[in-house]
Amino acid sequence: LSGSYLGSQSLTYNGDFLYPMKDGGYVLDRNLRTPDSLNFNVVLLDDSLKKVTALSPFQLDENRRTIYSYSNSLVSYKDGVLYQKNMTDTVFLIDGKSMKPLLTYDFGRDWLWNIEEIASDRLAMRDATMEGTHPWRTISHINPDYVFLNFKGGSEFFKYVFIDRSQGDSKVVDLRKSAGQSYAITPIRWDEDRLVFSLRSTDVVDYIGELDDNQYKFRDGTTLEEIESSENPVLVWVKFK
Repeated sequence: LSGSYLGSQSLTYNGDFLYPMKDGGYVLDRNLRTPDSLNFNVVLLDDSLKKVTALSPFQLDENRRTIYSYSNSLVSYKDGVLYQKNMTDTVFLIDGKSMKPLLTYDFGRDWLWNIEEIASDRLAMRDATMEGTHPWRTISHINPDYVFLNFKGGSEFFKYVFIDRSQGDSKVVDLRKSAGQSYAITPIRWDEDRLVFSLRSTDVVDYIGELDDNQYKFRDGTTLEEIESSENPVLVWVKFK
């Protein structure tokens, strides 16, 4: 409130997510906006927000439903930026002025857009995404060793997968705490080899009740009583072994 106004600058292109590159400049995700003369999904900008190059051309499909994302599709990774748009199975690495696939998730024929009777009907696509009958979107938290994957659609409860990239192993993460209920826990980002989650304060007792005493500890000065009396979510650092 006591700061000094520095100014503002408008973007030349419409977009929803803007992310800074480590070596300067920005990545702009247009988030499936209506194609115009640029006709690309991703635009690389310099420090003054002027276009450097454009990546990922639009692939128009009149039958495919346009679904906008409300989660940031851009996140830092090593010296570059990871990019994953809606309705796709691949995470891309943007490094310098190029974009290349980093990894692809294989749900086989179960991907929503691979089911012909749904993909060919816009109304069926709309209903299927709302009902969550088949996977149609993924949110990835990736570090050099692991992937914590959240997917939308498919199983009602089993929506998280932990992947060990070095071993090629994967495990479904069961977040149910009782019949018909799941922990209100949300992955945020990797902090080196630990993944930071947001957990509802009322779930903490049940959560640590499933752990041995040597499997968890509180930050210095924090008590269980303090957490339970708060309405704020709790930050949890999780290390996978």
